[in-house]
Amino acid sequence: MRRNLFWAILTPCILACILIVLIILDSRDSSKDNGKGTYAEPTGIAESTLSPSPSGTPDSTPDSTPESTGTPTSVPTPVPTPTVKPTITAKPTATPTPTPEVKKEEPSDQISPPPETYKVFQSQEGNDYNLVCDSDTHYFLIIDKKDNSIRNTNFKYSSKYEQTEYAPNPILCYKNGYFVFAAQNQIVISDGKTETVLKTFDEGDVYINRLLESENRILAGVELNDLAVIDLTSKKVDIYKGHYRSEFIAFTDDYLCFSKRNRIPAGPYYNYLYSGKEGNAMLLGVIGEIDEHVLDKYTVYIKSGERLFELNLATNELIAPFQPAREFSLYFPVYGDSVIYGLSDMRFINYNESDDTVQAIILPDSLVAECYYNTYYNMALYSIYAKDEEIKKSLPPAGLIGRFGLIDVSVFPLDQSKFPVHSSVKEKLYTGVTSVGEGEIFLLEKYEDYNNESVPFEMIYAWVPIVGETRAYQLYIYVPYGEEKTAYVDLVKQLLGIN
Repeated sequence: MRRNLFWAILTPCILACILIVLIILDSRDSSKDNGKGTYAEPTGIAESTLSPSPSGTPDSTPDSTPESTGTPTSVPTPVPTPTVKPTITAKPTATPTPTPEVKKEEPSDQISPPPETYKVFQSQEGNDYNLVCDSDTHYFLIIDKKDNSIRNTNFKYSSKYEQTEYAPNPILCYKNGYFVFAAQNQIVISDGKTETVLKTFDEGDVYINRLLESENRILAGVELNDLAVIDLTSKKVDIYKGHYRSEFIAFTDDYLCFSKRNRIPAGPYYNYLYSGKEGNAMLLGVIGEIDEHVLDKYTVYIKSGERLFELNLATNELIAPFQPAREFSLYFPVYGDSVIYGLSDMRFINYNESDDTVQAIILPDSLVAECYYNTYYNMALYSIYAKDEEIKKSLPPAGLIGRFGLIDVSVFPLDQSKFPVHSSVKEKLYTGVTSVGEGEIFLLEKYEDYNNESVPFEMIYAWVPIVGETRAYQLYIYVPYGEEKTAYVDLVKQLLGIN
């Protein structure tokens, strides 16, 4: 009886121990399978406690049939074998080869490679920021040099800069802590943090290029035609309209002098000289081609051919090495062969008056004149043009409707010392007093080219000689082809002050 009881108690204990060992071995295998490589974190094995069988009820086994006893015997609670957590020893990590110390490069003027978020078309380096033109979006971008962060200014440059053969840079400069750039139809400055619009052009996108700089000002060309003076002290932009010659510009913080270069058809070049102040240009005179110039403080020395001119920027005075004829100073001083365009009057000296007074023939609104100055013959000759396009179509090819000037018959041969060559007199229209002196008016006929043919044009021709000289005032007006002469006879009389 005792022997059976002993085996009844011992058998469950042995089975429990075997079960615990199996669980431990299985847990070890699982920990090995869950490893993640040499540097995998160890997976802990949870400590499991085998619950004892209820008191008085032995664990059943297939081979044992418990026998009932009168006095129950307490079953000892099996104590689980403590399991030591496996320690996974990581493979020793190879000691990295020490990197040789790299010497820091000194800062250079080169801009660091831009991020992939933009593509540089043009760029300008500043003290704390860089300004970049992004060719993908056309935006001006501010790059902070401290952290290379990007800020969009929301200003764009014009596509004209990608279509021109000239140096295409919408960034004019970085000066006095400001980026100055051309944004579509605006001139803008930026300190890197904020932008300020200094000028907006009404005509749309403009092409602006930098020309010169002084201490606090920038001179720029607008559409290769006008000039813009950008003052960084007053934050103001002055515009000077009209074609300029970039080869001759004198520019300081206080003064601006420039020229407009033109050419007589099939003749020499000449230059209008201007001084500029607060957006107002003053025409100082006209000289021939400019060969050299030197700025000394506020005086510009200009060499034109064999002549040396001095331009005083402080007094706006052009000093020439000779005194021009009176006819060459009626609008402004003219010191070389040139043309004045867009005149509404024709000024001249009346040598039929005792005091040689200066007079002017006022043109009607339908006409405009230009004056050609020839220094060799000391002559000023006016060409008169009609403004009406339909009338121009009925005139000789040049669109010329007439001329006025002082002619020396000893230099320019005329028929009968009075009439244009190859003309014929049809009738005399007037003899008597004019505003210029005693004269005559004739109706002439002269063949001119018209629609690729030589056709006869009628001409109202006035001739007013200077008493006792070989010179005379000549005025003529063409009658447009196919029109009646009456209105044009009246026009000539009106111009000569004949009632």
